[in-house]
Amino acid sequence: MATYYAVCNVYGPISKAIEADSVEEARAIFEAADTQEWIDDGYADAEDDLGIEGDSMTEDQFETAMEAAGYREVEDLAPHHSHDGRCTTHILDGWMLWGEAVK
Repeated sequence: MATYYAVCNVYGPISKAIEADSVEEARAIFEAADTQEWIDDGYADAEDDLGIEGDSMTEDQFETAMEAAGYREVEDLAPHHSHDGRCTTHILDGWMLWGEAVK
């Protein structure tokens, strides 16, 4: 089991931890989730878990911080339609799935 993070930027980073055995399983969990709730609740799992201070970071700054923490982009989750049909691609570049870099 590995920890993946679904990340998007809505006036600062939003990140939700996903525990899964593979990228495919993580994507399936993401696709079944209410991502609007993650945005509304301001999830910051990657920041909390990895010690990143993401307030007011740009997407590029957050990407650099994730890479410094040992994570890499593993799958572009946009375009994506949530379980209830709402499109999340209006959120800047949409969602990206991050996983630990192979050491």
